[in-house]
Amino acid sequence: MTEPAAPLRVAMFVDAFPVLSETFIVNQITGLLDRGHEVTVFALEQRPAEKIHPVVEQYGLVQRTRYIDQRGGGKLHLLRECVRLIFAHPPLLWRRLPTLLRALGGRTGNWGRLPLLRVAAADIDAGGFDVVHCQYGNLGVRVLPMVRNGILHGRLLTAIRGHDVTQTERFGAEFYKDLIREGDGFMPVSRSLQDILQSMGCPSEQIHIVRSAIDCRQFNFRPRMPCPDRPAELISVARLVEMKGIEYAIRAVAQLHQQGVPVRYQVIGYGPLFEALQTLVQQLGLQSHVQLHGAMAHDELVRQLDQADIFVAPSVTAANGEKEGIPNAVKEAMAQGMPVVATRHSGIPELVEDGVSGYLVEERDVEGLAGKIKLLLDQPRSWPDMGRAGRKHIEQEYDLPVVQERLLACYTAVLTG
Repeated sequence: MTEPAAPLRVAMFVDAFPVLSETFIVNQITGLLDRGHEVTVFALEQRPAEKIHPVVEQYGLVQRTRYIDQRGGGKLHLLRECVRLIFAHPPLLWRRLPTLLRALGGRTGNWGRLPLLRVAAADIDAGGFDVVHCQYGNLGVRVLPMVRNGILHGRLLTAIRGHDVTQTERFGAEFYKDLIREGDGFMPVSRSLQDILQSMGCPSEQIHIVRSAIDCRQFNFRPRMPCPDRPAELISVARLVEMKGIEYAIRAVAQLHQQGVPVRYQVIGYGPLFEALQTLVQQLGLQSHVQLHGAMAHDELVRQLDQADIFVAPSVTAANGEKEGIPNAVKEAMAQGMPVVATRHSGIPELVEDGVSGYLVEERDVEGLAGKIKLLLDQPRSWPDMGRAGRKHIEQEYDLPVVQERLLACYTAVLTG
């Protein structure tokens, strides 16, 4: 790939920052910085986090972030920011002043005056952006009016990650109509999401598949083999929502215990179903065999993955239509050499090859999950080969340098097209 002739100025829009579970966003930002590009993060909100990915601090990413939807400051803040801009960038500010005043008077989209001014100030400080990269489809829709009305400058690219096009009652074709017509490109993380975009009327030339990356250097590969003096260790890493399907994996573990198959199941992650899943564990009498850990810092998570034998990804289509893109946690498990038992859900079959790097079953198939886990336990000599196949696939398709090349290729195609 040909690198851009000059460092790019990238505006990266996210819902909140930093979010511990969204390492894929952190990876994109740091990958761009490592290549000499400039990134400004725009976050709608700042959530207090007890645990922060160490890379966020290492790269000073919070200092690169503008929190644009915060309340407070009012007219005094507006006045101070205007005075600062007048003295910092007088020629550029005066050229853009009519556009800025029209937008502030008309309240572009559903933004208030203060968030609009924060974005405009960052755009003026940067001298305009080359690329405006929105990390979810709904953010692309929100940001579009700012680009349309000249508050924000740059080619508008929108990443599509799963729930943002699969919850059709909220995010259907009508929701994306203007963005498809006026945006410069879409970056789905899987072929299955590409198909959905095309069904909405998005032209194929506007679509560039850009996977969510992991950094394989952070994950030590270890071929798995059973340990004779302990039960097999199963693990899932997921936000505890309906789409992740953890209920079905817990029920599969119950079936295995009824059959006399000794396994332990570790679930890492938190979400609105945490208490309900704890209750299910108690109802099934699995307190000694299933442990719900809640959220976990990334270095702790890597250690837990290193100790596990088999990764379970029982994702399902939620009642509201919500689906995964391709779960990053599965990639991390495969990078460490774990065989995977997962469902034929959304983009997962693009990641896990049935019978090669793991096994796939249908959604909500408790017996199927239990059966494939037992098959793996009965064939432990297959684990190392499955682990090597999984690691190779991750290195070829999802490793950070590979994905970063594709992201920059997408940027270049849109900027030169």
